[in-house]
Amino acid sequence: MMEENASQSGNFKPSHDPNCLLQQIPDLTKIAKIDSKLIFNKDSANFCAQDWIIIAETIYENYSRYDGFVVIHGTDTMSYTASALSFILQGLNKPVILTGSQIPLSEVASDGRNNVINAVRFAGEDIAEVCIFFGSRLIRGNKSTKISEFDLRAFETVNAPYLGKVGLDIILRESYRHPSPQRNLELKTDFDTHVAIIKIFPNINISYFETLLQTGIRGIVIEGFGAGNLPDKDERFDAFFKKCQEKDMSGLSQPNVSTEQQNTNDMSGASRQKILDASLPLIGAKKQPL
Repeated sequence: MMEENASQSGNFKPSHDPNCLLQQIPDLTKIAKIDSKLIFNKDSANFCAQDWIIIAETIYENYSRYDGFVVIHGTDTMSYTASALSFILQGLNKPVILTGSQIPLSEVASDGRNNVINAVRFAGEDIAEVCIFFGSRLIRGNKSTKISEFDLRAFETVNAPYLGKVGLDIILRESYRHPSPQRNLELKTDFDTHVAIIKIFPNINISYFETLLQTGIRGIVIEGFGAGNLPDKDERFDAFFKKCQEKDMSGLSQPNVSTEQQNTNDMSGASRQKILDASLPLIGAKKQPL
């Protein structure tokens, strides 16, 4: 098991002591044999792609020694790290569970104790992916989003079911009750960070974003309305997508964030055609059911 940095919310500071967790939650030793390691000590708001790689490399280097891994992480960018790790750790057949707290462990009302204990419990299960455990729910890492700065159930799953939950016992979805596949872990660290996100809103002037195309970005994520819909009466969108095509860029029209567990999320035909007409490669226009 591994410790990365203590949870923070607002002005909370990360912990400097890798053994602090075991001292504050001695019951952890009743669940599993745990080793802790401080990879680095920083506010998660300052995380970048290189930090994700360092965490992944640490897991990779210790992969054969442990049955599962728990990463204690600040809540601000936990979903980003979980999603990134899910793509960096290719061929993962052990659980990697991220967790943290809204209230510091040093405070009486901290939610961190239960979060960490149950994350360790899930790390002993037959799970073959990166997850977040928070507020009694186990969530697929690349389907998670932070929805609250104050609620103890700070994270929610987006257009996907929960993978598990904690009540009187830990419960995994029935489809998870199968042996993890036997495969070799590989690190995929050659991802491209030159990506921009554009949120669509009423009266947006898309031409404002044309300067982005001069910055060397190679992909855009467009957060559209509803299921990813875009205005289809504004010719400036057509011109923008044409310029993206000239830059040989990839595009993704993303639905608005929703906590509803829907099976699919498909953009309208007009929005899809607007991108395709510009010959811009379309990635992930539809959220596939699990």
